Amino acid sequence: MAGFLHVRGKQELRKVLITNSAAIKVGAPVKLTAALAVPSTAGAADALGMCVGVCNIEGKPVADIDYGDTFTAEADNQTVDQIYAIVDTSKESEWEVAPDAALGTTTTSALPFQFFDITSAINVIDESSVSATTGTFFSLAVLDNGNLIVKFNELLA
Repeated sequence: MAGFLHVRGKQELRKVLITNSAAIKVGAPVKLTAALAVPSTAGAADALGMCVGVCNIEGKPVADIDYGDTFTAEADNQTVDQIYAIVDTSKESEWEVAPDAALGTTTTSALPFQFFDITSAINVIDESSVSATTGTFFSLAVLDNGNLIVKFNELLA
């Protein structure tokens, strides 16, 4: 799996202009910097939501950009191309995602109801970041395939 896959929950989709030269991955968290979409970073508690697509100013999808793909905005995106990230900002959405290491490598990571952050690759959960109290994502279930069902930590909203 190449990132976070939406599995259930009502989505709330928003168009957010991508900052100049930013590389946005479809299926990975994004955050805002100066009201513009940029990739979320490892350990960041300020993710806006999950990028589920990219579109032009009219809302039409950008050709050849699918789930798992990365779109890199041009240096003049804010003024010329105006390509937007389509971001699911719902705290109800649930996502299936792979950890960067086998669950259970770090004590309690194979248990549901734990908090996690993302790795610097931004499209996988950092298994070693497991915590009982803080993290960008909250795990709801551990799947037989070794993946997690997670949602954004509502306390960060």
